[in-house]
Amino acid sequence: MANSTEAGTHKVFRIENFDVLDTLGLSRRKGFRYSYREFQEHVVPGREAQGQSEYRKQVAKAIETPSEQMTVYQRKLRELHNRIQQYQALRAAHKLVEPGFDTSFDRILSILRSRELTDQRANLPLSVPSKQRKWQALALESLRAWIRDAAREWKVDSPAAVATELVRRFGELRDPDFERIVRDQAIDSIIQSARQQGMKASPAEMLEMVKKQLEQVTAAEREELLSRTRGPVLERLTQQVGSVFLVLLGETGFSEETPVGCRALENIFQAWKAGDAGTFAAETESLRKAYSQAPPEEYNATRAGFEHHFNGFEPFYLSIILYGFVFLLVAGSWLGWTTLLNRTAGWLVLLIFVLHTYGLVSRVYISGKPPVTNLYSSAVFIGWGAVVAGIIIERMYKMGIGNVIAAISGFATLIIAQNLAGDGDTFTVLAAVLDTQFWLATHVVCITLGYTGTYVAGLLGALYILRGVLTPSLSQRVGRNLARAVYGTTCAAMFFSFVGTVLGGLWADDSWGRFWGWDPKENGALIIVLFNALVLHARWDGLVKDRGLAALAVLGNIVVSWSWFGVNELGVGLHSYGFTEGVMLALGAFCASQLAIAAMGCLPRQSWWSERANADKQASAETSPVGPA
Repeated sequence: MANSTEAGTHKVFRIENFDVLDTLGLSRRKGFRYSYREFQEHVVPGREAQGQSEYRKQVAKAIETPSEQMTVYQRKLRELHNRIQQYQALRAAHKLVEPGFDTSFDRILSILRSRELTDQRANLPLSVPSKQRKWQALALESLRAWIRDAAREWKVDSPAAVATELVRRFGELRDPDFERIVRDQAIDSIIQSARQQGMKASPAEMLEMVKKQLEQVTAAEREELLSRTRGPVLERLTQQVGSVFLVLLGETGFSEETPVGCRALENIFQAWKAGDAGTFAAETESLRKAYSQAPPEEYNATRAGFEHHFNGFEPFYLSIILYGFVFLLVAGSWLGWTTLLNRTAGWLVLLIFVLHTYGLVSRVYISGKPPVTNLYSSAVFIGWGAVVAGIIIERMYKMGIGNVIAAISGFATLIIAQNLAGDGDTFTVLAAVLDTQFWLATHVVCITLGYTGTYVAGLLGALYILRGVLTPSLSQRVGRNLARAVYGTTCAAMFFSFVGTVLGGLWADDSWGRFWGWDPKENGALIIVLFNALVLHARWDGLVKDRGLAALAVLGNIVVSWSWFGVNELGVGLHSYGFTEGVMLALGAFCASQLAIAAMGCLPRQSWWSERANADKQASAETSPVGPA
């Protein structure tokens, strides 16, 4: 975060496509992870050895190619290009202007890259409050302050004049990296001139010929050629820097004041880099006092303090551990001490539910939003709803099944949430028109409860099948109770998914004037409604009994998983919340497991262990004496 020089050496890029590796000149290695510094010269303009790199040429070609015509190589290039842009934006967002008024090439490059930050749609990290712009990236405000300071230092009166003076001073330095760009531009100009005169040769031959010519001319002639090229290059650079300054400050930007906290945060970073603990602590306290005396918009010190406590307490991580322990207790009850262990597990589930609820309510308080605003929060909420269902089922049937549902659901969904949290801030909200308080509290919550009910029904169905096929413990009473639980949760899932889908249509009409647009996420919600309706009608019409109901419920897990995660991988539609690496493989494996369980449920009754055990018990009862001999 303090712009450490070692940041570029961390292997954070996973590149698995062999053709992309060859384009970047990288060798294959175990794990396929690479650092930015290993391929930086192919990515950053002006860093390549000669002319435009092959990588940049191929990326430009991939960007121009329609998505339906792109090859696998081009898709992987685009994915890597997007990740590199995100990486560069994050680096730029944390790169503050160094003190002083040097005019190095690195300063010029950092100014040009700051333009990317002004185009970011998402909230950037390390922001400071600005009266004119609300919260703005610290890096941008730091650069704005530096431009004003440079104007005073150089005695100029406009952003354009600062840009002109900056580039003039930079040109006098004859920076080696910049001079290489000038040389490449001169070579390109000579090649273009030769081609216009009718000279025919391959690009490699032309390049070699021009290099030899430059080696043969005198130093004065070479400098004259470079001088003719250097002027236009510096002029273009002045225009580019000036356009960045104009975007940042506008025509009257010098009249604005530096935002509260900007200088303090700059000093905090400098103290961190210098290892000055005293200055770091003093500037941190100064920043706290400044925000306390003049609270910025949307800043709440109490909430910020509570969020700090919340992150340190980690209620969801603790819940994962406890849910796993509950499952071990329930599994132990299958071997002995059934009543004691089930009761212990039941009370422990209630305790974990309180902890889970505390985490959920805390997120609502911290964010000021309803409980479901993104994929991470949807996983937390689905787990919470499944635990509620498990508690209700356990209170109704007292067989330990509800404890199993609560333990497995809570553990699995919070593990999913932990993996989704790797993207960074988990308090983000849905983008654009989707970020609406009322509809987030109604449509999204109802749809998510529909997901929950369908998943719980599917898990109950899986327990019915696995317990019946692989164990002798599925008695007729247990089987009937499980089937009733599957039916009841399917009815609840049908209700919430239907109401949620209708509310989604009303939201769509309210937002963009139409009830339905066949968006992939809308289709996924509709498929859940239709599938649950199919399950219920199959039950009502006698097409399936307990075993068939369980098998159909298991297939519902596939339907919901596709709507929850699958449609995001398509990358299209208003409800696309972004591609998540590795999801398709995990989703495919999960769907395969559910198909296997459903197929197991279709095995003939006589192949079920529990069915044979029940038949043996019935036969023993019929042949046993009914009275004393």
